[in-house]
Amino acid sequence: MNGYTRVRRAVADRPLGAFFVLTYAFTWALWIPLVGPLQGLLTFDVPLWALAGLLLGAFGPTVAAVAVLWLSDGRGAVRDLLARFGKWRVGWRWYAVAVLVWPAVFGATYAGYTLIRSVPVSVTPALLATLPLVYVVRFALAVPTGPLAEEAGWRGFALPELQARHGPLVASLVVGLAWALWHLPMFFVPGVALPATGTGDPVAILLYVVRTVGISIVFTWAYNGTGGASSSTSCSTPASTPGPTRSSPSSSRT
Repeated sequence: MNGYTRVRRAVADRPLGAFFVLTYAFTWALWIPLVGPLQGLLTFDVPLWALAGLLLGAFGPTVAAVAVLWLSDGRGAVRDLLARFGKWRVGWRWYAVAVLVWPAVFGATYAGYTLIRSVPVSVTPALLATLPLVYVVRFALAVPTGPLAEEAGWRGFALPELQARHGPLVASLVVGLAWALWHLPMFFVPGVALPATGTGDPVAILLYVVRTVGISIVFTWAYNGTGGASSSTSCSTPASTPGPTRSSPSSSRT
């Protein structure tokens, strides 16, 4: 048995373990060295190569899902995964969930952080008037680093694999925790995962984890309600999420 065959067999025996290891390894190998160069992100004082690395690292979950499927099930499984991105016809309420869940949950956790840390906040009519524009801009910027980069991995591969073994709640908790902690290097870059005032703050990190796990539960509900076409991203960008791409996984594999 040659090395490639051994790798394929190991991945086929432990697809979920391989997925999580590859996801973190790919992303963190790119993101950890960029923590310093990205410190000026909010003022756009960052080199283009650092922005490119930030974007490329966001594709870790999708790269890992494609690699695991390719090694364990072949090209057909990869084609099936990618083809499911075209599933857009779902009820309007699921798009409403996708668009509204992020600002609602983010607003609640940000309010909690400002109260716990006594962060001064000045809410003015001018500030409130700019919120829709801020949301639209973030919506547009989030597409490459949200659904297109991540969701084939989190909801397209990991969620159905975990649901088949442990049910929706446990699957949501595991995916949500893995999803949140995957952002760890970005907890130290102002304005990426955490508010600028909360960069590296344990309270902000804890609230972020709670928020992300909560969103994961909502997205699992949407995923199951749409038959695998949940519109899910950390920035509430409507995007088609691929459904299960493998046959029912064996309960002996992790």
